[in-house]
Amino acid sequence: MPDPHAYIPAPSFVAPPLPQFLPRIGVGGQTIQLNGQNFDRAPVSVKFANTNAAVSGTPAATQIAAVVPSGMIATGGAPQGVKITVITAGGSVVSTDTFTVTGP
Repeated sequence: MPDPHAYIPAPSFVAPPLPQFLPRIGVGGQTIQLNGQNFDRAPVSVKFANTNAAVSGTPAATQIAAVVPSGMIATGGAPQGVKITVITAGGSVVSTDTFTVTGP
């Protein structure tokens, strides 16, 4: 049985100049790859701005495949920049890079 007092490392995105996620621009329903550390400390969830995103597959320690929420659409046709948050048992981290949501 795991020690309930054991330290769980917090997630973190990779440091520049490496990309925190690829692609950096896209539409709702598109899968993107998030890059960092400690991304596999279950439970794992991802948010684009304040909108929950689906995690595709099983998160690895250094990567998560996340689906841009279909509700994330560019308002008035103008691109919209959002931050991405990764939440694990170790805590949460918000991207410094911005993901740009474009129109369909």
